[in-house]
Amino acid sequence: MPYPIPTGQNFEITYNETSAKHHMPTMDESDHFEISLILSGDRQIVTPNRIFYAHSHSITMGAPFVRHQTSSTSDLVYKKILTLIVK
Repeated sequence: MPYPIPTGQNFEITYNETSAKHHMPTMDESDHFEISLILSGDRQIVTPNRIFYAHSHSITMGAPFVRHQTSSTSDLVYKKILTLIVK
């Protein structure tokens, strides 16, 4: 049985492409869920509690209000399709 999207919430889908050298200079957080399909490139995601790695052809998920910082771990251009679940 499908789980319905609550009234007033929407999906926002974007395509992002950034340099392999791109990194977040500081930790940041968002106020929504994020689901990313990594098309190419490899990233390290640092949170206050853990370190994660995202590789080409993988899916990452982020919860709201989790501080994180990302940096590249390869020389590949970083391409992803990002789905935001926003209010």
